[in-house]
Amino acid sequence: MGESSSDRQETGPAPRVVGQRWAGRHPVLARVAATFYVGYGVFQCWRGDVVLGCLLVVAGGLFVLMSVRPPTVIDVRGIRRPYRWRRRFITWPEVEAIVVPPTGLEPAVAPRVALRAGGRPVPLEDIAPDQAALVARIGDRPLRRPPVPGVLITPPPREKVRTDVDVEADVARRAAALERRWVALEAQNRQRPRSASRSAGDPSDGGEHHQ
Repeated sequence: MGESSSDRQETGPAPRVVGQRWAGRHPVLARVAATFYVGYGVFQCWRGDVVLGCLLVVAGGLFVLMSVRPPTVIDVRGIRRPYRWRRRFITWPEVEAIVVPPTGLEPAVAPRVALRAGGRPVPLEDIAPDQAALVARIGDRPLRRPPVPGVLITPPPREKVRTDVDVEADVARRAAALERRWVALEAQNRQRPRSASRSAGDPSDGGEHHQ
């Protein structure tokens, strides 16, 4: 009997994702930058600036290391990340979900692996964001998007509606302030000394003298 198409699909190669070494960077520009850093660092060392030269050589060496480092390989066995600082191999039982970045970000952000044990997610820096769904399907893990923080818009303060009680209280405050002002003026007038000329030329005294 001939083999059916469904049987051929089941016995076909398992899905597999291989990362790109220069993901997110132009390969030619990255190699040119690595050559420039190394060459300029050697030139600075020859001039006598050893510290700057060593820093430039180290920066160029990192670019070279990224170019020769094996890419990430994702298959049914797990996620292999050769020559990485942390989590060089991750099995699927350790994975809680594949976290994909929000759409529309520039530059594009690589997907990350959220672990069941918690802690900082592991970035898949050489995996394209559009392959995150395939990665989740290979490991039979859910896709998650981090919440996008919204911009909190504070509404303008509404003008308070004045009620009759507010109007009466305002009138009472104004009347009390006016009364205090009059009391202060009367106190100033009482404390002002009388002049001798005014007492001598008092019309009431003059009228009594003529009588």
